[in-house]
Amino acid sequence: MPADTEELTRASAEAPAGAQAGAGAEVRRRLAALVTRRGLVAAGVILGAGSLYWLLCWILSSAAASGSDTANIALQGWDLWHHNPKLRHWITGDANFYTFETVLYAVLERIMGLGATTMHVVSGLTYTLVMLVTAWLVRGDERGARAYCRFGLVAAFLAFPMFEGDLAPTLLEAPDHIGTAVFILGAYLLCDRAAGRRWATWCLFALLVLGQLGDATVKYVGVLPVVLVCASRPLFARRLITPDLWMAVAAAASVPAQATLRAALRTWGAYSMVPPKTRLADSHLWLGHLHSTLISLLTLFDIPTSTPTRPLWPIAAVLGAFVLLAGLYGAVRTLLSWPRAAAADQLLTVGVPTYLAAFAFSTMVLPGAGSAYEFLGVIPMIVALAARNLPLPAARRLPVLAAASGLVAVAVFATDFRPAGIAPQETVAAWLKAHGYKYGIAGYWDASSTTVDSGNAVGVRAVVQTQKHQYAVYAWVTKTSWYDPAHNYADFFVANPGTPGLREADVEAAYGQPEAVYRVAGRDIMVYRTNLLADLIQAKAPNF
Repeated sequence: MPADTEELTRASAEAPAGAQAGAGAEVRRRLAALVTRRGLVAAGVILGAGSLYWLLCWILSSAAASGSDTANIALQGWDLWHHNPKLRHWITGDANFYTFETVLYAVLERIMGLGATTMHVVSGLTYTLVMLVTAWLVRGDERGARAYCRFGLVAAFLAFPMFEGDLAPTLLEAPDHIGTAVFILGAYLLCDRAAGRRWATWCLFALLVLGQLGDATVKYVGVLPVVLVCASRPLFARRLITPDLWMAVAAAASVPAQATLRAALRTWGAYSMVPPKTRLADSHLWLGHLHSTLISLLTLFDIPTSTPTRPLWPIAAVLGAFVLLAGLYGAVRTLLSWPRAAAADQLLTVGVPTYLAAFAFSTMVLPGAGSAYEFLGVIPMIVALAARNLPLPAARRLPVLAAASGLVAVAVFATDFRPAGIAPQETVAAWLKAHGYKYGIAGYWDASSTTVDSGNAVGVRAVVQTQKHQYAVYAWVTKTSWYDPAHNYADFFVANPGTPGLREADVEAAYGQPEAVYRVAGRDIMVYRTNLLADLIQAKAPNF
């Protein structure tokens, strides 16, 4: 073949290949641009919706007074940022939230300072983060309008318990395990979406270690379901070594790792902790505990178990019942298709009854719904089961459903919008600050909340009356160095006429006649010339 003919033949053969390569590059470029645009739109929607949800939760939280439980965590965050990362000298509660809420407070207080507004902002942010993690878990493989619909369902369902504001203070104000759901659902999310990726095993391990360090609930509701489900999934795959098995190993290893880390922290002088109540209740109490658990669960979803008093209670009951029944439907649907079910559905189906059983058979149960706050994390778990499994309408109606879900969430929040009241502690804090008082003692519910309301300008420390009519350090979420008479001088007592053991007569029996008494916002501020800390019975920090 002549040389020119050979070159022409080669050129004609290479031309289509070059054209195809160019066309392929163009397609990839356009696809990347499209994905980027979609990603930006999705990020914008999530950021906007999340910010709006945070704003609504913040406004709702601001209408209620933050108690000393919340204030103590805020003070821990203040210490965490101010050169005390180990929380040395602190005695925390049986759930210390050291690895989540305390960190959020530290960051926000760095920006906003210590005060009531910061507490409300963090309360709203915590619930919003729970909503976002739940929505991420619920999305699964969905994309586009279907994903937005699932997102909207989660936002609406998590708003339902706050209808008319009955549960808003419990969900938003007190750090009562709702934030723990971030660790539990985050672990489920990793198992569902990231199993098989090299980094996922280590992330799951770290997440569960940190979760258990802050709240023992994670051990029973996070670790146990992950081990059971992920260890059993290889049986259905008919393979011994699978990514799920490694996730189960990582979850199991997190338990001794957390215990080792906690022991190391104690050795290094970190906080001591009131031991969690992990003992089983006596068997003769179980039936009553199961009844109380059921009452508590219905209460968490706004279903009345006694004579209702709110005008819109039927609407609240219908909304709550719908979510509960939808969650039950999701669990049954998962059980019927167990070998083919997604890991998230399996984990939620195991996790919800595990959570309820861990509470029901424990010593934490109070009659009726008195201790429902102990398992608040079950709300987003049931919401996730419901929102993942509810069938969606035809594609053309998906945008309508997504928008309607968001509007329902806003409408539910609106039922609780009310003018913010002024708590007695705020008035007392302002009075003490204005009159130059710096340090004193009070009952638990008037102590740290007054301190935070004053912006830490006034320190009020919690005490409790003993059987011998003396006062002792209230050894629950407190700092022992606060009560050292060599470094602090407490010259007033905030007495509460409505609380036995904290009345003016009780204080006089322990400390004698005060120099002056001032009535402020229903409290008696009793001023002394002596250091009241000198006669306090000091607390012994628990070795846990």
